[in-house]
Amino acid sequence: MRSNIVLLFFDLPSKTNLEKKDYRKFVNHLKRNGYRRVQKSIFAKHLRNAGSIKSEMQLINAVAPVGDVAMLPISIKQFSSIMFISGEEVPVELFTEPV
Repeated sequence: MRSNIVLLFFDLPSKTNLEKKDYRKFVNHLKRNGYRRVQKSIFAKHLRNAGSIKSEMQLINAVAPVGDVAMLPISIKQFSSIMFISGEEVPVELFTEPV
């Protein structure tokens, strides 16, 4: 089976104290469940097989607060071809090793 990287993009409201709390709770949930930060609102997780993408989407959907949340599954080869224009390059190995 092919392993994949799932990219999780989100834009959550953070004006009120409750929204800020929901944001922190969501980010902490991602970190506890194997996601690693790529950028402020982009996280990535290595999935050992393509079959787990649907179940991962259901898990995120169950905990996602109000706001925009999107997932994009890509191959490790595609992830390794990301071209960084500026800033620090993110090593692919960081996302393919177990957490």
